[in-house]
Amino acid sequence: MESQNRTFLPYGDSLRVLIAHSELSASNHRSILNNKGIFLGDYDKNNTVPALMKLLLDPSEFQELIDLQSSKEDNEKFRTLKLPWKSNTDLLENIPENFNLNKLIKESTSYSPTFKVIGSPQFKPINGDRNKILLEYIVERQNNTKGWDELRTQHKGSLTLEKTSDGGLQLILTKTHTAKETNELGEAVLKNLKSHFKKENYISNEDDFERILFNHFLNENRYQFLVGFTNPFHGSIDFIKLTDLTVSPDSKIVPPKEIKEFLDGINKLRLQGEALQQHMLISKKEYHDRIVFSSLTIRYKFMFAEARGTCVVEFVFSDYEDQQNKDAEFQFYIQSISLERAYRQHANKQKVRKFLNTAIETQKIFLYEKYKV
Repeated sequence: MESQNRTFLPYGDSLRVLIAHSELSASNHRSILNNKGIFLGDYDKNNTVPALMKLLLDPSEFQELIDLQSSKEDNEKFRTLKLPWKSNTDLLENIPENFNLNKLIKESTSYSPTFKVIGSPQFKPINGDRNKILLEYIVERQNNTKGWDELRTQHKGSLTLEKTSDGGLQLILTKTHTAKETNELGEAVLKNLKSHFKKENYISNEDDFERILFNHFLNENRYQFLVGFTNPFHGSIDFIKLTDLTVSPDSKIVPPKEIKEFLDGINKLRLQGEALQQHMLISKKEYHDRIVFSSLTIRYKFMFAEARGTCVVEFVFSDYEDQQNKDAEFQFYIQSISLERAYRQHANKQKVRKFLNTAIETQKIFLYEKYKV
């Protein structure tokens, strides 16, 4: 019986659990549908999910969806938030008493949650600094995309709060394992903390988190922000090339006549190539205020004391790409890390990933302050 369950290909409502998953985009659905010879007028999830539910997927197509979901979840995604700060006491002292994540989950949902936090994690100082504190947690969730004997899966997340030297409070939400549930829990923690901080007068009532959003930039500023990640920003990380680029026409602006026909009828265009930085959409500055750049994928070379190699990083306003949401929040994640042969046996990939994330995070904040409107 177990063997039959492990080889069973779901369909209909059983398949919906997987294809409706938040980590799978409408473009992922489109790829599967088009490969089966099915073309829709609108590839919104409201259309792609019902269409896929009517189909029988072959094992390779089903595995492709599983791999797409897993690859997106298995990458750290960073989001940065800022908040004005008024308290002179250290941050650790300002955390609510009786802080309990599982209680917070129950209070923040009107339905029975499908996930829980293991143990009772608490904020702890980083390297003894009570003004730089870290909350790490592991979420256990029900996962119907695994074999029926692996329905429960675990996903990591963390939240870092740092009181900056200028008296502000910078919050960095780090999704170590970007399942939908870790995002929900992180947002619930932030909402709870903001309410507590206002009640205790650590922040003003009118203050809110400042996030890096799509609509914080004009078209040309957003381009400068994204392409700024190709500039030198760390002595041990060097830009190699752009590997992917996503653009779309701005519906409010007539595109230059040279590319009008190229973009006509296109909602989103993802370009891949060996020399994208020389593509006319990048090289011609006069286009940058007329078209929308929503993501870049970059290959870097790194040379740390612990390891050398290459990595691929995506910088993206994902909710804009999937839903044309102008409140889309910016995020980046490391798609892959490849170590040079001499370092493969002893290098700690997680430590390398942490170095890379920290360096990119610093550059992200610098570029945001420089180009936001």
